[in-house]
This record gives sequence, structure tokens and C-alpha cells, in this order.
Amino acid sequence: MVRNSRICSGLLAFVIIVALVVSAPIVKSVAAYKLPNRFIHACGRYNGESYTNSLEALESTLKHKVKAVEVDLNFTSDGYLIGVHYSSGSYAYVQSLSKYTILTAEVLLEKLAAKEDIYLIGDTKTANARKVYKKLVDICIENGYDSMLDRIVPQIYSEEDYEAISKVYDFKEYIFTLYRIEGKNTAKYKKVALFCKKNHIKTVTIPKAYVKKSVCKIFKKQGIKVFTHTVNSKKQVKKYKKMGVYGVYTDYTSV
Repeated sequence: MVRNSRICSGLLAFVIIVALVVSAPIVKSVAAYKLPNRFIHACGRYNGESYTNSLEALESTLKHKVKAVEVDLNFTSDGYLIGVHYSSGSYAYVQSLSKYTILTAEVLLEKLAAKEDIYLIGDTKTANARKVYKKLVDICIENGYDSMLDRIVPQIYSEEDYEAISKVYDFKEYIFTLYRIEGKNTAKYKKVALFCKKNHIKTVTIPKAYVKKSVCKIFKKQGIKVFTHTVNSKKQVKKYKKMGVYGVYTDYTSV
């Protein structure tokens, strides 16, 4: 009788343990931070010029040890997705304004996919950012650049941007860009920090003029890394890191 009682007690304990394990809430794991602390801005400075977003600038940058390249991406009026800060006209018109070769999205992804470990930081000023990232995803799928899909990092300017772009593909990283928020607007920074934490966005970028220790602390408290732009000297890098900045956008591969 005593033996049966012990068996019953043991079974009851086992059932309780199983029930607790099954009913325990599933906690979504947060991936370790992977982005480097230096992004090459607008494909990098080339021939003494910044913001070219050109094929020549990209090829020059890729000769160096870089881990992330930021490119301004916008559509021409005739439907080409290209590297350009702002686009207002056809492909031929945009090309006529530049002495460098236009960098198409197809060529950009081909170059980066071949490198295997370089992130593409995408920046688009178009109202339809979703269309830009849909095009990038389509190019990757059509050409078999599977690993490149997880190295595309959209920069977003609003919560609405995130909602739209996240429906295109399950991008592993995002960067919330804050230059449209006034530097003294602490309440908005706190709101963005909470939104980022909720949606596992681990990076924000702030203009140099708005970088303060107090602002960096708002994001650090939520486990979010702060970048600033554009920083073109090692002395400046040290200055901003002392203020709490994790990484920088720079025109130079040597910074």
C-alpha cells in the first residue's frame, strides 16, 4: 500500500512538472548584435567627391576592408532603381548630370553578394520605401543571392516605414534614422526607443549636431546602439564615442 502511494506521488509530481514546462511562456530570443561600427557613406568618397553613390565609388571602396556600405536608393521616372541621393528624371537624364557611372540596384547587389560578408545599408527618400525594398528582394531571389537577403538593412524614418517594409521580407536588422526629430525633443526620442525595443530594432542613427550623452543614454537604456553621421576623422570618432555613440557613417575607408 505504501509502495502504491509512493508510485502515485511520483506520477503526480511528474505530471505537474510536465504541465509547468508545457504551459511556460515562450520567450523570443534576441539575436546578438552583428552590425560593424563603421558604415561607408554613399558608397564612399571618390575622386575627392562625396555623395556620388556611383559604380566607381563602390568599386573603389570594395578594394578595402569594409563590412557595411550605405547607398542612397531611389527610382528614376522610368522605373530604374539606382544609387542617387535624390532622383527627378529618367535614367538617361540622371546619367547626363553625372560624370560617373550610374549604380543600378542589380549591379549593386551583384557586387555585394560576391563579397559574402558586407552589409547593404539602404537609405531611400521616396514616399514608397516598400517598393524599393521589394525590388531589392526580387533581385536577390531572381539571381540566387540568398545570403544577401539577410545582409540588407533598411533605414526607416517612421513607425509607418517599419510597418510597410517589414511586410516585404523578414529583414534581420533595421536602422531608425532620427534626423527629422529635433535635437531637444526628448519625449520623441523616448518614444522611438520604446518602439525600437518592442520591434527588436537594435540601431538608431542621429545627426552629429544632436548627439548628447543624455540622448545616447535614452537608447542605451533600451539596449539600442547609437550611430552618428557623417564623421570623417578618427579624432571625431573618439569624441562621439565618449558621448555614448557606438558607430559612425563615414566617407572614408581609412576612418
